[in-house]
Amino acid sequence: MSFIENHYNNTQKEIRNRIEVRYPTFFTIITIASGYSEYVTALKKWLENKLASHKNLDFHIKSKEAAYVRLLVLLENEGAEFADPSRNNQKFISHTFYWLWQAVREDKVYATSDFFDDITDLLDRAFTNKANKEITDDQLLKRMQELPKGTDKKIVKRREDNKIRVIKGLIPIIESTKNPHKIYHFTSEVTIAEKLETVSKWWDDYRFHLRFAIRTVEQLQQTTDYRLPKSIIQNFELGVEKGIPIFINPYYLSLIHVNKDGTFCKSDRTIRDYVFNSKDLVDTFGEIKAWEKEDIIEEGKPNAAGWLLPNGDSVHRRYPEVAIFIPQGRGRACAGLCVSCQRMYGFQKGQLNFNMEEKEPKVDRTERRHSILDYFETDSHLQDILITGGDAFMNTDEGLRNILDDFYEMAKRKKEKSESQDDKSKIAVFQRVR
Repeated sequence: MSFIENHYNNTQKEIRNRIEVRYPTFFTIITIASGYSEYVTALKKWLENKLASHKNLDFHIKSKEAAYVRLLVLLENEGAEFADPSRNNQKFISHTFYWLWQAVREDKVYATSDFFDDITDLLDRAFTNKANKEITDDQLLKRMQELPKGTDKKIVKRREDNKIRVIKGLIPIIESTKNPHKIYHFTSEVTIAEKLETVSKWWDDYRFHLRFAIRTVEQLQQTTDYRLPKSIIQNFELGVEKGIPIFINPYYLSLIHVNKDGTFCKSDRTIRDYVFNSKDLVDTFGEIKAWEKEDIIEEGKPNAAGWLLPNGDSVHRRYPEVAIFIPQGRGRACAGLCVSCQRMYGFQKGQLNFNMEEKEPKVDRTERRHSILDYFETDSHLQDILITGGDAFMNTDEGLRNILDDFYEMAKRKKEKSESQDDKSKIAVFQRVR
């Protein structure tokens, strides 16, 4: 039995039959070859001949021709070794066509069903005349309406039950808070029903969800009625040991339905994947080099895109016209941690966190921010600044106002300077700050 039969959706026999039935030409190229090298050579020649028979490739390329080109690129890189920065520079070898060879000619396959599902789309375009199916707007709308929606009565009821479950778990957390909030604390409430009613009133206030976001494994257990599978809890426990923060706002948790036996609803999968730690994340955290290599910043050295940036971690840049600005302060947090966050590298380095109870740093008019604004103002290419985080809207209203006021004054000065210069000396002015 092959590796794929033990671990994945399709057996090797099913994959082999799929290739034979759907791509007889490709199947023949593999089966008549005396060995792997001869198969690769024959396939390359077949693709090159097909591509040569198509005219006007410099002006217009269709889906089939694009598939030929992509397969040739994959062939050129067959056997090439690549380092994956997100996996501590672990080495991976491109085996696209060897895995296809294994599926047809050998007893074992070491590729996953996901690989074969992906390559099937490419082979469909290259070796069949299968046309893309187009549907009308009405057909699309009908299909959308067939899917369950958050406004369906059944789902509304389920989420209301989830909300009550979360609130019941929050009540002891609120009661045991060492420094009670000036608003979110119990006064005359005695019974569970009274406390449920009070917390339900707070539920519509976003500040409540930030104040009582789930931050520990025990709080997560309490608010899910101790129903979560052991594997999920273990991933959180191991994540905490490695430094992955927990920050799940109660509303988001109420969107996940946990059955009494610890099973889930399939329609909640996307939300669960945002909220619950994956084993891959836990295994990788602590050794993430940078999921975006331009994020590796060394003082006095250009980043991977060639840009020399201001000191610190507030500016990220890969393109000439666009830069990212991450202000200091509350804006470095979010209303919840998405475990697939592209800025997990920042959490690992301690640049981003959820310590919102700490005193807001005075970043309004600091010398540090003005040095960054000077960088933006004197750069000859920049036209677009994205203010982000975390979530920029986590900043206080006053903090955001000060940031935007400073940006406005800087952009105004840059525009005036550009207008006073001759055409050869003009520098780019800002088109937008978002």
